[in-house]
Amino acid sequence: MLLFFLSLYAGLRAFSLHTTRKLFWKGVSIFSLLLSLLSYEVVLPLVFLNVLLFWNPIDRIKQNNTKQQQNHAVFILLNFIALIYIIVFKMKTTTRLGKFNYPGDVAHITFSVFQVSYAKLGVNLPYIWGEVLSKYSNFTDLLTGLLLYTVIFLYLYAISSREESVFPGTKWMRNLTFLSFIIFFLGYAIFFTNNKIGFSPTGIDNRVAIAAASGIAFTIVGGVGWICTSILPHKFARWFFCVVIAIVCTGGFLIINSLASFWITASQQQQAVLAAIQHKFPAMTKNSTLILDGVCPYNGPGIVFESQWDLMGALQTLYKDPTLRADIVTPRLQVKNNGIYTQIYTFSAFYPFKNLFIYNFKNQKVYHIYNAQAAVYYFQEFNPDHNNGCPAGEAGNGVSVF
Repeated sequence: MLLFFLSLYAGLRAFSLHTTRKLFWKGVSIFSLLLSLLSYEVVLPLVFLNVLLFWNPIDRIKQNNTKQQQNHAVFILLNFIALIYIIVFKMKTTTRLGKFNYPGDVAHITFSVFQVSYAKLGVNLPYIWGEVLSKYSNFTDLLTGLLLYTVIFLYLYAISSREESVFPGTKWMRNLTFLSFIIFFLGYAIFFTNNKIGFSPTGIDNRVAIAAASGIAFTIVGGVGWICTSILPHKFARWFFCVVIAIVCTGGFLIINSLASFWITASQQQQAVLAAIQHKFPAMTKNSTLILDGVCPYNGPGIVFESQWDLMGALQTLYKDPTLRADIVTPRLQVKNNGIYTQIYTFSAFYPFKNLFIYNFKNQKVYHIYNAQAAVYYFQEFNPDHNNGCPAGEAGNGVSVF
């Protein structure tokens, strides 16, 4: 998103009447756009909004400058060429294109994105702020938040109070609010090509809202401004607008900081588990499989170990052995006659009873599992429900904390 906004800024800067290095800014715009689209494809639909802003058809009609219109056309053509190149590249390399059922999936995605973004993390914000302040904040957080609020408020108020600055009116704020929903949908539009999307307000699945978040920001600014300019006197509306926006920004800081604390603790738990495994296994036989038990997969939204890919990757790195396999005990684990099966999302894994060990982190013991009977006996003795007494969690979301 940083690269996308840099591309937008550079493109607009290139068309400014006061800019002399137009070719430089156009180059920065195209290059930033390519890097942004290669980073994460959710930005793709927003390129059309960029093109509209670059073209600025109303201004072009007013100026009636044929040469400038031709320059605009060349630059916009380059934007489309970059867009087409990235689309082709993504289609050839992606593994997540799947079936999409119209109109059912459209209705499901539309309802879910509004529920997560505008309800759970929108209307529900005052309640979340209360939870953060009562459960997760400390003196340092509150002091930093107060400083941040002061800086944001003073900056906004100084900008809006300048003599040359015209605080937007009711109509402008209303139009911005309506436009924000278009930007919001563009941010999710890439997922209308497949149904490979998850919804979470605070877990790792919230990465799908990275582009749509800009639309939500415009909704907050436009909505607050619309209300302020509709019901309050002009001078008081400006002051109240700065107060509310500063509160929203500070609240966002406190929420993100609180969520970060869960990831810090999860990382510390990871290190403790890996150190304990290395203590029990100074060396591991090639082609061994380690099933980790006695550990909760999540600390809030923070992931400790939840699947084969994170624990296996950690052990392969730790022991410098790419033949090692590993996984974690969750309620999705199944014991069958030929081995142990696990699943996360749509990915499944199978571990035969050969060089298979279960390491129980709670009692710091290792159990060599030779067959299905030994596996069944172990789980009946130590973890019958495969849950370890952990709070209910879900892949992509972790454990809900708000």
